[in-house]
Amino acid sequence: MPYGLDLVRGWFVPQNGVEMKKNLSVENDVKPLVEYNPSFLNRGNLRNLVILLSCVLALFHPIDSVEIFVSFFLLTLGSFVHFVSKGILIRSGLTKCGIYGLVRHPYYMASYLVDLSFCLLSGNTYLLIAYPFLFFWTYGYAIRKEDELLGKAYPDTFFPYLTEIPSAFPDASSIRGWKHLFDGFSMRRISKKEVARLFRYWATALLIFCLHRIPYKDFQSFNFKFEPHHWQTLIWLFLVIILYLVNFIIVAASKKSGSDFELGG
Repeated sequence: MPYGLDLVRGWFVPQNGVEMKKNLSVENDVKPLVEYNPSFLNRGNLRNLVILLSCVLALFHPIDSVEIFVSFFLLTLGSFVHFVSKGILIRSGLTKCGIYGLVRHPYYMASYLVDLSFCLLSGNTYLLIAYPFLFFWTYGYAIRKEDELLGKAYPDTFFPYLTEIPSAFPDASSIRGWKHLFDGFSMRRISKKEVARLFRYWATALLIFCLHRIPYKDFQSFNFKFEPHHWQTLIWLFLVIILYLVNFIIVAASKKSGSDFELGG
């Protein structure tokens, strides 16, 4: 069976649309194209590390209203980029339209924005400064490898695309194509797991936000007190639980149905 390239995950997937839906969930039919960087940090665990550090640091560092606003703006932007990228990606070929006309790897840009929002929500300046270096350390290898393999698979079309369109962040030239951001977008490409992932992003951000509101600590006397400041904190925590539950329900439903390729499928 002929295979095409998945631009986001770096997989070989069947080019036939019907067979592709059937086999995306079959492990033996989905072959890795890009292995993770053989470092202790990779795309698989960088976000987990960021979330863990952000949650812990939020207990010890204050955050002001400007940081909160900017954090949730970055999260909104990252979620939007992630959603649009998924709705435009064509798994069986080289996608160059829509947001892929602004950057070659919009999923990575979305990951950067989402993780950066968590770092900013932590209230810790050092984590915020360190994250860009961690991002390029872990994602740089995957980007170079994907570009190399896509160049071999589509030598006639990929190399002009490589020279014209930036990697993970738009430049002054590519950003001019923002009017075509939604070209090729289809809701039928949005999987249930992608929707669940967005719920998980927001639940995590609200959890970090709540951690700033709950604890009060007196380091001099080592007297640790955990008291909600206001009843609003309990409402935020309740919303966090609801979002996580929705995420788990969607993931469980998609696994039970055995079909996660399309939101409307």
